[in-house]
Amino acid sequence: MAEDRRLKDQPRGKVRHRGDRTAGPKDLSFMLATGLHWYALLTRAGSELDVEALLTAEGIVAVVPVRREWRRINRYVKRKAQVRYSLLPRYVFVGFGAGQASDYDDEVRAICSIMRRLTLVQGVVGWDDLPRRMVAREVAVFLRDLGEVIAPKWQKHVKSGKEFEIGDEAQITAGPFEGHIVKVDDVIGRQAKVTLDLLFGGGAHNVLVPLANLEKSA
Repeated sequence: MAEDRRLKDQPRGKVRHRGDRTAGPKDLSFMLATGLHWYALLTRAGSELDVEALLTAEGIVAVVPVRREWRRINRYVKRKAQVRYSLLPRYVFVGFGAGQASDYDDEVRAICSIMRRLTLVQGVVGWDDLPRRMVAREVAVFLRDLGEVIAPKWQKHVKSGKEFEIGDEAQITAGPFEGHIVKVDDVIGRQAKVTLDLLFGGGAHNVLVPLANLEKSA
């Protein structure tokens, strides 16, 4: 099959640096508008983006639902960039039938070919030892709503791994109110507008706190 020819030269060992974690947003409109037959492949841990890149480069429709978070690219650079992380660790969605008829037997053979040729792929979701098609409408809704979750730009000023959302409770880590737990009401530039309850200050007060001085409350 075509998939055999496309994947015959792919490496069987560990693949590095193929899935660009800082790549720009992926256009999902084609995948949502086309009546594809979807399956979920199971990959080695941490290999989702590598598998997506390999399959996409060979003309196979593949997508990893991701969240984009602001992270330093390396320890030598302070500037943060959006980095992709899989929303469903170890899973890659593949679609068959783009622009052409596709029956179940052909799709199973294509999946078996991928698994033989690309050892980063370790299995496929199915029943009774056979791949199972996903419900296309549910996949379309999932990809539309969660195919690419992008962290707000202001989170680049918050400590990595300690990000919070508007409406969350956060802890002030520096300044005159250090240690206080506050509710984040809004973000204005590089500052958060928070509600601060003072024991001896007449109740709740709205104050501005630098984003760098806030962490999500445990």
